[in-house]
Amino acid sequence: MDRRANQLARLLCGVGVGRESRVALCLARSVDMVVAELAV
Repeated sequence: MDRRANQLARLLCGVGVGRESRVALCLARSVDMVVAELAV
């Protein structure tokens, strides 16, 4: 899970998401939701 969250976080940074950026998450309750929350 940590590896996946870090990978997604790097992807988000690569497309310009920064500290003050807003990111919307719309996922069903799952491991993917937790990964996305950790990445953001």
